[in-house]
Amino acid sequence: MRLVGVPRLANEPDVGAAEELLKQHTPKLFFINTVFQNRTATNVAPQVAFRLLQLATQHGFSIVEDDIVYADFQAVLTQRLATLDQLDRVIYVGGLSKTLSSSLRIGYLAANRELVKHLVDVKVLTSLGGTLFAESVAASLLERGTYRKYLERLRKRVRDSLSGAVQTLEGYGWNVFEEPSGGNFVWAKVPGIDDSNVLVDEALKFGVTLGPGTYYRPNGEACAWVRINSAYAADRRATRFFEHVTEKAAASV
Repeated sequence: MRLVGVPRLANEPDVGAAEELLKQHTPKLFFINTVFQNRTATNVAPQVAFRLLQLATQHGFSIVEDDIVYADFQAVLTQRLATLDQLDRVIYVGGLSKTLSSSLRIGYLAANRELVKHLVDVKVLTSLGGTLFAESVAASLLERGTYRKYLERLRKRVRDSLSGAVQTLEGYGWNVFEEPSGGNFVWAKVPGIDDSNVLVDEALKFGVTLGPGTYYRPNGEACAWVRINSAYAADRRATRFFEHVTEKAAASV
């Protein structure tokens, strides 16, 4: 398998760059988070969604719409590629592990009938079946409405945490990629520091673990950006680190 990266603009994948890449490559699958993208926490604009579906039809590739992490954090639902496409070329993937509990390793997908039939065969051959206990717990919470009530509380906590993280980072002079639409990650960088691995090394001195931007590039290319988990941005260790690297970057100018 060969990975080919498509650059990300403020609120969408760079469709122009994707069109140029399609002149050089013949992809089978295009993976995307359309809502609260993992890292930038931004959404795909409707016109971009339509264009991606047009490209999939023209060039004969399928789209995996990965909604497994943040779908249920969205209070007001927006249209997904799977809805627009009616599951012709889109494979929609969701789950409960990131919202309900990491112990409930439950996921699901929606796709066209023939593909689902094939994937069920693959599942039977590789894992036989799911965990009955976890599935029963999830089914009970969904049927009783407990999950819906839980999500209402969780959304507020996540929203407040994200807003606070952005304010904290900007207060220390960090650059935020774009105002996050939701989720619990902030994609940010420090002016004057071009390699996020420098930030990773500095963070360890304060007991903080970061995801450097190189982790999210197909070939591990150098990147100035890091992924910040908003749930920990107010931790004293984190704020000391934010302040430290800002002062270090300013001193090196």
